[in-house]
Amino acid sequence: MILKAKKTAKRRLLVLLVMNLALIASMPADGRSPAQNDLKTDIVKRGQGKYYSLYAEGLKSFECSANLNWDKFFKDDEAKGTFPGEPNAATLKLLKFTVNVDGAGAFNITRPTIPKNGDKETEDGVKMAVDSTGDRISGFFSAWSPFVFGTLFPDPGYIYRVDNSPTGYHLYSKDAGIQTELFMDKDLAVSRISVTSESVKGRTDPSYSKTSKGLLVNRLDSYLNGGDITSTITIEYQEIQGLSLPKTVLFDATVQGEKQVFELDFFDYQVKK
Repeated sequence: MILKAKKTAKRRLLVLLVMNLALIASMPADGRSPAQNDLKTDIVKRGQGKYYSLYAEGLKSFECSANLNWDKFFKDDEAKGTFPGEPNAATLKLLKFTVNVDGAGAFNITRPTIPKNGDKETEDGVKMAVDSTGDRISGFFSAWSPFVFGTLFPDPGYIYRVDNSPTGYHLYSKDAGIQTELFMDKDLAVSRISVTSESVKGRTDPSYSKTSKGLLVNRLDSYLNGGDITSTITIEYQEIQGLSLPKTVLFDATVQGEKQVFELDFFDYQVKK
């Protein structure tokens, strides 16, 4: 049981590292370069208008239910021994999470109450599954929000360097020892977000669907620490009151040779505009 717990804890940490790359890359940075103020301001202003924005579409807030797709998770024989007491899919499917997101992209996740069945090992296993799933949902919203709430680009005052080439732009920023670089084409579609710090070096390559309301992120390919960790996050959307909101998120990763696949489902939306 101790080995299973350690393995699950490791998975939770690595999931958060991978899924938060995009969030880290959107952080403001110290260091200012007055010589390029006009270019920086122009790129950020035009760039923010290129992407699908829930804020621009009038979203004030939304609430939804979420859970991991446990039927698919337990199809993998190895997954059946992930949690102590080996709670079954039928039990875990009942444990729905509630996600609240405001109009600026700030979110809060309410975790379900752990049911009591008199078997401490099984109860511990359910708690571990709930904690792991809650971390995954949180990691997704941290990575996704900058792309749909207008915070992908740093404030112009915090960008210390811009390289302007015939094919696109390369923005540099730095904060608290974290070096961030954004690569984009002349249409300001960000194709790569690179992050370097003392403990983490990696990149996320986003992909988009072109919509009449701007670029809508639908995939995040991430690579950490020389390929020790690779992941692909694929996002399927649904239309709720005219807004594009997550329906299914598929996470497919390899962590130091270990394959990890899971799917998050989002449903029962309540939207305020």
